[in-house]
Formats: sequence, structure tokens, C-alpha cells
Amino acid sequence: MKLVAAAVATLCGVQADTILMPPAMTDGIDVAIVWIHGARCENDAYMTIANAVQTEAAKNGTKVWIGLPQFPGEIPEPKLMDNEV
Repeated sequence: MKLVAAAVATLCGVQADTILMPPAMTDGIDVAIVWIHGARCENDAYMTIANAVQTEAAKNGTKVWIGLPQFPGEIPEPKLMDNEV
């Protein structure tokens, strides 16, 4: 479990505004999602749908860790994605 959290945090660039949502359940298959937000949109705008994904996955025995990285200027630049995620 700590390994998955560390991997998601690393993938998200561990910026101060990065949101890491650990799963609510403790048993099950670990899955990690790094959710890239749209331009001019705060990453926390995706928390409701990310929570819904976690809830549905838990019903099927899957622990979903979700990372919501924040990008400079609130614009995820595809050309720079390898450096940011």
C-alpha cells in the first residue's frame, strides 16, 4: 500500500498542490490513476468524480489510488507532460 502511494506521488511530481486520494478500503487489488485536469481548471474540481470512481471500484474489490496533479498556470501542456507527470 505504501509503495502504491509513493508511486502515485512520484508520478504526480509531488507538487504542493497535488492531491493524493487514498482508497477508503484496505483490502483488494491496488490500482493507481493519475488524473490530468483540463486547461484553466483546478485539480480539486475532479474530486467528486474521482471519489465516485473509488466508490464503484471498491464494490468490485479494487482499491483505487488517485493522483490529481496541479500544473503551472493551470494548463497541462502535452509537450511537457513527461516532465510534470
